[in-house]
Amino acid sequence: MWINFSDKRIYFVITLEVTNIILLFKIDSLWELLIILLSHFIASFILASSVAGFLKVLYKYNYTESFFLSLSLFFFLGPLSVLLGAPFLLIYPKVSKIQTPVKDIDYDIIYSLEIPAEKRMLDEGAIRFLKDKSIERLIYFTKFTNALTVDFFKKLLYSDQDELRLLANSYLKNLEKSIQDYIKELISYIYDYPDLESSRRFFIEKNLCILYWELYYLRLVEDEIGIKYLYKAKEHGERALEIKRSPILLFLMGRIELAMRDYKKAYEYLMESIEKGMEKGKVLPYIIETLYRAKDFGLLRKVLEKNEGAYMLNPKALNFLKAWV
Repeated sequence: MWINFSDKRIYFVITLEVTNIILLFKIDSLWELLIILLSHFIASFILASSVAGFLKVLYKYNYTESFFLSLSLFFFLGPLSVLLGAPFLLIYPKVSKIQTPVKDIDYDIIYSLEIPAEKRMLDEGAIRFLKDKSIERLIYFTKFTNALTVDFFKKLLYSDQDELRLLANSYLKNLEKSIQDYIKELISYIYDYPDLESSRRFFIEKNLCILYWELYYLRLVEDEIGIKYLYKAKEHGERALEIKRSPILLFLMGRIELAMRDYKKAYEYLMESIEKGMEKGKVLPYIIETLYRAKDFGLLRKVLEKNEGAYMLNPKALNFLKAWV
């Protein structure tokens, strides 16, 4: 059982309200009425705090709002409402199928999912509006590798359906494992062959930069670890650039520096990537974001004027670009 409410508190609430009901039939003075009201308020307060905690953990409701709403209902509807609510909190967690998110499972025997690193797709946002979360439909989305999909599957870890939790856990573990395995393979290759020719070393360093960036960008790990991976990506990217000034790598290094809030370096990398042949329309949104975050509005205005009417083939990025230029 996941949610472990304190049974003693609930039994105490029931005892208080039963006592209050008995005393109501024997009331002789105003003081006795005030004592009954105070006792009822205490019982309502305890039960409301339990209900609010229940709703926050289970359904992500705001605790404060749930608490005051529950307190008002229990107090003003009288002892009978409390006596109905208290047994519900005792029984529901024991008979429901609520469980904690799965942490350690043998995912290989559940789903054998191959997660190909595919190009970002225009329709990847469709998962945000997915209403039918059947296992068959969700398996389709496991072939996508992007931050939106990863975030969606992270939320599925809290689903009340066993199959969805297992699928989400399998997807996330397999995705992180595949990236980590590639990283280990490339690093071991460097150690095994220290005298690699420059073209092969460039290939390894570039791909290590990309893989560490993916771990950070997809948010597969905790934020503190993600920052370390971001620095790792920068380290390998700089090594690769010492060998070859690749436009794609320059573009990625610009995004890395943007994430690290070094806007001067980010701007330099992004501009150089265009000079080396990177598609201007793809890079411009990041240049604009860099200048905006750096508060260099003079240069930003010049960039916008110079690139007015800029066009690119990717419709999704084109809509963003048109918003600026």
